[in-house]
Amino acid sequence: MTLGAAGVKITPEELLPQVYIPAKKGSLQIDLLAATRRNGLVAYELAPRLADVLLEIAAGNPVLALENYSYGLGPVWHYSVAMGYDLIEGRIVRHSGKVAFESMPFGAFEYLWKSDGHWSMIALPPDKLPASVKEKNYANAVSALENSGQVKNAHIAYKTLLKRWPNNLTGLLGLGNTAYALNDLEGAKSAFTAATIIHPESVAAFNNLAHVLLELGNYDAALDAAQRAFNMGGPMHETSEATLSEIRQKIADVASKK
Repeated sequence: MTLGAAGVKITPEELLPQVYIPAKKGSLQIDLLAATRRNGLVAYELAPRLADVLLEIAAGNPVLALENYSYGLGPVWHYSVAMGYDLIEGRIVRHSGKVAFESMPFGAFEYLWKSDGHWSMIALPPDKLPASVKEKNYANAVSALENSGQVKNAHIAYKTLLKRWPNNLTGLLGLGNTAYALNDLEGAKSAFTAATIIHPESVAAFNNLAHVLLELGNYDAALDAAQRAFNMGGPMHETSEATLSEIRQKIADVASKK
């Protein structure tokens, strides 16, 4: 339901191998998040607040929530999809198991929902922000999408992030990295250059910019960027040192052929 609402055409039978663990007779949250990303969507975990669930529903984003029907007798885990509510009556509307449009008081839903820390998530196309979005949380969600191998969709999602928060370092680096992976060297150069201007303390921004400038044949600028990354030291010192050595060697090789 959540993938379909985000525009992904997939049947339960097609999705089953991606999320179902026979030994557990169910699915873990991590598998649901991974399957969402595998299908090109941003998997965004909500804050543990009913208000955020209602915000997403109002924005047309169905919310997948983990519930526990144990009633004190041991966990009986279950997922439902919340997709409507009535503030006057104080009720939430869910698809639960084979029951469609099940109406439940907010209090009852929260009781079932609280057992695992009020866990819930939404699945969004990469060009849409969550209604309850938090900058850091969304940046992390997009990074996870990129790390899953969905480079093209992650590139779109980084643009979505930067449209709202143009100075976000994760977004700028991610936009540059995905542009590079998509063979858009000029796009990567633009993103990394912006990152170095807005975040002059970022070793990664200067180091990545140096690599791109090297590939573009701008050796002097590449050397300058690599030297700045190297001079900053820190956890990336060995990486920046290797980049600096590579550029110096390339410049020496070019000079020897003249």
